Amino acid sequence: MSLAPSAGSHRPLSCHLALVGASLFALLNTGAFTGIIPYCVAELGQHQSHGSWMNGEFFAAQALGMLLANPLAQRVGTVRLFLWAGWTTASGALLCALAPGFVFFLLARIVLGAGGGVLILLAPALLLDTYRPRFREFAPVLWAVIAILPFTIGPLLGGWIEESWGREAASWRLWFLIDGAVEGVCAQWVRRLLRATEPVRPDARFDWTGFGLLATGLFSLQTALDMGDDYDWTNSSLFDVLAGVAAVSFLAFAWWELRIPNPLVRLTLFLRPAFAAGMVCLCGGFLLFYGLWSLLLVRLQSVWGYSPWLGAMVWFSLTAGALPLALLSARIASWHRSRFLLIGSLLLFAGFAFWTSFYEIHHRRNLWLEFIGPQLIEGIGLGLFLPVVTNFLSSGLSARNRGLAVGLAGSLRVAAQGWASLLLGTILYHQAAFHKRRLVEWLTPSHPLLGQLRERLSSEGIGWEVGFRLLDREALALTQVLAFEDLFRIAAWGFVLLAGLALLCPAPLGARKDVSESGGR
Repeated sequence: MSLAPSAGSHRPLSCHLALVGASLFALLNTGAFTGIIPYCVAELGQHQSHGSWMNGEFFAAQALGMLLANPLAQRVGTVRLFLWAGWTTASGALLCALAPGFVFFLLARIVLGAGGGVLILLAPALLLDTYRPRFREFAPVLWAVIAILPFTIGPLLGGWIEESWGREAASWRLWFLIDGAVEGVCAQWVRRLLRATEPVRPDARFDWTGFGLLATGLFSLQTALDMGDDYDWTNSSLFDVLAGVAAVSFLAFAWWELRIPNPLVRLTLFLRPAFAAGMVCLCGGFLLFYGLWSLLLVRLQSVWGYSPWLGAMVWFSLTAGALPLALLSARIASWHRSRFLLIGSLLLFAGFAFWTSFYEIHHRRNLWLEFIGPQLIEGIGLGLFLPVVTNFLSSGLSARNRGLAVGLAGSLRVAAQGWASLLLGTILYHQAAFHKRRLVEWLTPSHPLLGQLRERLSSEGIGWEVGFRLLDREALALTQVLAFEDLFRIAAWGFVLLAGLALLCPAPLGARKDVSESGGR
């Protein structure tokens, strides 16, 4: 690590606050902003379907930033790269706040995501070096808690800003101004507290070819997914071109990485069953979790008329389940215990999804709007999930490969977040259309219910045209509920399949030796 204390670094608390603050606000760019996306999209003059573009391109850039962090840190120094990333993130946030249009805003989000990805990966390493040896075992616990805060307090922060400062331009722009100011202050604070020494490998060649191929493939795929529902998946030549470019780029990237001595991504790690299964569980599980979380958070406002604050409160009970379990699961070291807890967390996610898929329309009871219950179960699953799946996929690796595995896992998890709301949103869109068609087939113009409704509206002094609009609005809300039921059931079975994969995965060699030695003793 290219880190040495400066004259002022005898204050570890100050350094701790600066590093945690920078990484926390980089993470909050997902949770705090997601809840106010509907107002940002509207103020920029776009359809609500373009809201997923704002997070999709951001996540693609953040995933690339996380991949770049360690290789570049070895060549330019960890502290120096952290400062560059902090100032880049601050600049991206300020550009978002000043964005005059949608395209400019997307480009600013890409800058913000790239800088934030580097910050998220480098901050734990820098913080670990500031700890005394006897306190270093608590660092993973701290970062396990920080990783789940965007999904618990993030929407509350964004909702509070939205409702306190109005629902137009002032609110979401204010969030980015605050974010940019905090990132800039934290970067300058770190600059005063820490000074860099010489980099570890200043003359090592960086895999620019591999990075270029990966960036081309990732952004092409992300843009194609962004366009899917708006431009029709099967009838858009631009979508076909982007999908083809993504496929060719990924194949060329794999070919290139397997033939050079110092690749950007060590693809041979996927030959290990525990790593491959762990990556599928991590990316698949988080894709399902984040997709459900983000879609429901946005639809509560755009379809059911919830305020940003009340929509965020729906998810607040996640905190009660997630934080205590994150504190405990981050200290699990055994692979077999990690597998047991990973299966348990996936089954908890499945239980949450099955529970929330039952909506009693006649009694107007909606289980996923209760503050305590399903979200508490989901919170317990979330608190267990990230630490144990990381240990599951990296067990049995050398110290160097373990670091590469954890960095790659974080990057692919973030990329999966970018695909989540788009893929699950497509299922939601098609299921809503399916249920609306069924409703139209059932409620024909000659249906006696319409006659009764017309008579009742007439007795109340309401014209049929107004009544028909009210009926149409209620029908659309009902089809969204039925579509969400289907989506949650599909997600539940997805979690069950992932739990089965973790159960069938063979133990890595190191874990087998540990079991045999403990049995012999």
